[in-house]
Amino acid sequence: GLHCSRRFSGRYETILWFTKSDDYVFNLDEVRVPQKYAKQKDLKEP
Repeated sequence: GLHCSRRFSGRYETILWFTKSDDYVFNLDEVRVPQKYAKQKDLKEP
């Protein structure tokens, strides 16, 4: 997939995004929601 470091990638719902300047800080890890079934991929056989 595509990796964006200064905004959400295009794979999510449409949101309005406003900034006062081009010099802003985007902390993706602070808004990230943990996966509900994070270990599920480990249960699949290769």
